Amino acid sequence: MAVMAETREKRGLQSVVLMITDVLLEGTQLLFVGDEDTIRQAFGIKGEENYAFLPKIMSRKKQVIPMLSALWG
Repeated sequence: MAVMAETREKRGLQSVVLMITDVLLEGTQLLFVGDEDTIRQAFGIKGEENYAFLPKIMSRKKQVIPMLSALWG
């Protein structure tokens, strides 16, 4: 998480998101820094943690990017 935050700061990015997909559990561990409220809203993540397991989310191209793009415009 520290490296993600450092990368975000150095490159002037709005957010950095790491998606780790587990095909056996059929879901994704999502780690994020930056625009945390938007990311939580996009995926219905409760709490203040900067990570969540997202069941049934397996594709960044078909499931993750469209959710974030809809909120970021």
